[in-house]
Amino acid sequence: MKKAISLVLLLALILSFTACAYREPNAKFTVTAMGFEKNGSSVTAYLQAMDFSKGENKTFVSVGQGRDVSLALKDIKTTLSKEPSFEHCEIILLSKGIEKQQLEETLSLCNTLGMSQKTKIAYTANIGAALENKTIGSGGEIAALINENSRDFGFGKNTALFEIKTAILVNNGNFALVNLGASNNEIKFGGLMEYQNCKAVRLLSFDESRQYSKEHAK
Repeated sequence: MKKAISLVLLLALILSFTACAYREPNAKFTVTAMGFEKNGSSVTAYLQAMDFSKGENKTFVSVGQGRDVSLALKDIKTTLSKEPSFEHCEIILLSKGIEKQQLEETLSLCNTLGMSQKTKIAYTANIGAALENKTIGSGGEIAALINENSRDFGFGKNTALFEIKTAILVNNGNFALVNLGASNNEIKFGGLMEYQNCKAVRLLSFDESRQYSKEHAK
């Protein structure tokens, strides 16, 4: 009898812990895109997310600042009423100043957050406009824009998180990211932004981008 009671109590305790740890999907914000830029000594982080509890697919954007990418993200979290989930983040946007140490810290943070290694990475001079423009509403749509145009123009395919990490490890930080032109009214697929030693060095034209991709094809 005592053994039966003990088993019942143990089961109840396990169920209690499970209930505390589990969160319904609607209890989280689903992050669809992130972005980072650096001005002077301050890093600005952008987070685009959806709140499915409202029954809508509209996104919202939150912005935070800090001395590094981690602190900038923590600053964003102080404004959120729910825990952000990064598992479905489809694109990471980089802008000026996210180079060398800041770039490696950004990629390391993405791993810590549990993002897919297939998450796209792109460059844009205006992250805010890219995430809040009127024609493309989510990170998934930005990633789809890159995929579609990569097929048409022949460059911009090898820009997933794991591919950029590999380029840093085995290719001296030499790689290229798709450059996205962005305004509040539109977002456009552009040429490649070439990086050398983890530093953005020059924007390539469409012809130069195609040639670059041919020369660096795997």
